[in-house]
Amino acid sequence: MRAVAQGARADLEIAGSSSRYYWSGDSDSGSTPGPGAPGVVTFDAPAIAEVGAPIKVAFESPYKGRALVTLETHRVLEHRWMDVDAGTNSFEFTAKEFTPNVYASAMVFKDPHLESKESFLPARATGSASVRLAPETFTHEVTITTPDEVRSESKLDVSINVSGDVAGSYATVAIIDEGVLGLTNFKTPDPNAEIFARRALGVDAFDTFGWAFRREAAVGGDSDYDDGSADAGLGRRQTIKPVAIWTGPVEVPKSGKLDLSFDLPLYRGKLRVMAVVVGPKRIGSADANVVVRDPINLQATLPRFMSGGDVTQVPIFVTNSSGAERTISVSFEAFEDLEEGASVPPQAGEIVRVLGDASRSVTLADGDSERVVFTVEALRQSGAARFSVAAVFGDLSSRVEELV
Repeated sequence: MRAVAQGARADLEIAGSSSRYYWSGDSDSGSTPGPGAPGVVTFDAPAIAEVGAPIKVAFESPYKGRALVTLETHRVLEHRWMDVDAGTNSFEFTAKEFTPNVYASAMVFKDPHLESKESFLPARATGSASVRLAPETFTHEVTITTPDEVRSESKLDVSINVSGDVAGSYATVAIIDEGVLGLTNFKTPDPNAEIFARRALGVDAFDTFGWAFRREAAVGGDSDYDDGSADAGLGRRQTIKPVAIWTGPVEVPKSGKLDLSFDLPLYRGKLRVMAVVVGPKRIGSADANVVVRDPINLQATLPRFMSGGDVTQVPIFVTNSSGAERTISVSFEAFEDLEEGASVPPQAGEIVRVLGDASRSVTLADGDSERVVFTVEALRQSGAARFSVAAVFGDLSSRVEELV
């Protein structure tokens, strides 16, 4: 050890038993301490705005001071300084060009003399909000016109109207059972949402309180995508075929009006009609719901399976919704359901048999229901049987079929 002052020098040597040494303290103890984490600025911004229209944004400042407010994408579009008070503050920006979304950001610097003139207590807070811009110049306005209600196994007429320039545009239409769509909360396709998906903020913010301001990566997030990896119920037999109709691409006429007609299968419930229109410069989509209901409604409680020799009763609930009293003929039929190309073995005989009358009549006032019971016997150990129930009054009819 050596000390030197005004030409004088003093040395002190301390003997040791080892020529090696180490320092067990923090290796970064001599570096400049990093700044504390910034506070949070919360925003109240519109979910969607228009290009060229003022965008008003409000934010909550945790303290009085000065704020640098910006409008950003992958670059800073606009910026300005403003005085802020603790609490709600607001500012306006205008997006002059289309981009899927813009970010309104604010970095607030606290007045360091806020507590007193003698004190110096600086602080900062930051935050941002994403605002979607409507892709109006790239969007078709599409409307679907359908009847509110149709009958099962009838025609469903669908009219699609597309506004604006439709040259080179094509439409696809899908008609799907709403019950099936509800299993996965399926949303009507909106290509604009995918093409103009929200983009990440491409601007890094730095301040003199620290060497860099780092934002933690977001964890999780919303997703409309279902990869189908969940249990799909392997081994189950599809006894009821859901409604799923798709047109494929259909060219949109110059008038912008497209009329289509679809043959509905045996079905009762609610259908969703979805249309997507795509052109060289514009994209649009729309949906509508249609209720499929018959004037005579049947609800059959059929067995899931039967073995040879089993006898079961099949209750059929008949409801008259025709608007007047009706005498309805209800018939029951059971027959073997063969796969395409299959044949019945010689001397195999019937697979099921209806015991007793296979047809009954019931008289029901409008809105009334009654239960009709049929008895069925299984005659073979293996195979598949199709049960068919029909209710008829004049030109009014209803039918239920199911595989057992």
